[in-house]
Amino acid sequence: MVKIIKELKKIMEERHVSMETISRHIGCSAKTVRRWLLNENPPNLTSQRMIQEGLESIRESYPVTNYELAMKARLLYKKIKRQISYPEKVELFGINQTEGVEAYIQKLEELVKKYAPDKNEVMK
Repeated sequence: MVKIIKELKKIMEERHVSMETISRHIGCSAKTVRRWLLNENPPNLTSQRMIQEGLESIRESYPVTNYELAMKARLLYKKIKRQISYPEKVELFGINQTEGVEAYIQKLEELVKKYAPDKNEVMK
């Protein structure tokens, strides 16, 4: 799969953007976007350029909100929390010592409290 299509999928998931919206920003049909996403017909170089320009437009039109960043931090927190029970397996973001992971968890907790204070009970 072409790297730009992986990026397109990621943007669609992160920003909750439909194929129709993506197609308007790129300048093609939703059917074409579907074919690219399913890898039925990979985009040629011209289409890849159009996709790149469309992605820039989408990033400007659909910014990631603080709440979404907090949700992402929460998911990371949960993943780290599971791994901290097994310190010998902890290898996240180059951190391989329990103390390092605990410090990272503390930073994530601060982010969650800052951006979504009413949702902190999820972290307990």
